[in-house]
Amino acid sequence: MFYASLLLSPPTIGIALMILPSSILGIPGLGLLFTLVRWAYGYVTKWLFLNTYRKSHQIWTDRHQLGAYWTKCGEYFEYSYNFALQVDDRDQKSKIAFKSLRNDIQRISLIFETESVVARYQEYIKLNDLTEKPIIMSLSNIPRLEISGRFKDGMPFFSWDDFYLRNVQIDFIDGTVVNINELLRSSMTQTWAFNSKWKRKWSSIWNVDAIDWAQHRMALYWQYRFGMPLVRIYVPYSVQRKLTFELLLAIATRPIALIMASKAAISIQFWLAIWSGLFVLNNESELQWRWGKADELESI
Repeated sequence: MFYASLLLSPPTIGIALMILPSSILGIPGLGLLFTLVRWAYGYVTKWLFLNTYRKSHQIWTDRHQLGAYWTKCGEYFEYSYNFALQVDDRDQKSKIAFKSLRNDIQRISLIFETESVVARYQEYIKLNDLTEKPIIMSLSNIPRLEISGRFKDGMPFFSWDDFYLRNVQIDFIDGTVVNINELLRSSMTQTWAFNSKWKRKWSSIWNVDAIDWAQHRMALYWQYRFGMPLVRIYVPYSVQRKLTFELLLAIATRPIALIMASKAAISIQFWLAIWSGLFVLNNESELQWRWGKADELESI
């Protein structure tokens, strides 16, 4: 979880290298030595991990960016949104986009409202000549989604949890006016905080969901595929099973599978595959062969 893995994570080697020199600056030569070690550590880790971290973060961004999905408002228009999160840069603003489902809309006015356990925030929006080409608006009055505190039971609460469109007025070219008092309320599940995994490296915060899922797929291979028959038929317990070669092979390979499916072993396998240059992280969050056509690439 975000608030556990990012905010409460233990010190890393990189942090240790940043803190250690301050305590030994009085020793001649060692301050310069640790400065060089710290620089070398940063350079090597960037060379080894940065491209894969970028790819993983880009996969998450593509799935949550503005326009990735649209919500319809009846037969009149549809909207898409992208809310600024705690893991984004400070200058990142929440945005919402609108596009028309008809060609006779002259003007739309509405209030975009969010609500938290302690406050409400509103943004008045007015759109003219809405067409199928999206109009993008910045939600400057809406705070970014972030963890604001914790309840007595330890669960976090956020800057806001629900959002909805209010007082929607649609003016048509022929003079017809349609009013919608309030659209369906949407509640944020906050999956970016509860389910996604983030890591702070190189002065940035990266989403590593794709890396985590690719490693999970590798663990599934060792647990349920390695040494196991491709076709498995389960019979009632009363039927005596014969010790076939496939069954003996499955039993014999279980210790190997347990070791290779461990978290440390999976991490080593994943990064060795990436560093070898033979495998890359694809858009489906899987390891795949670097070469070959997209529909022919074999995934792990």
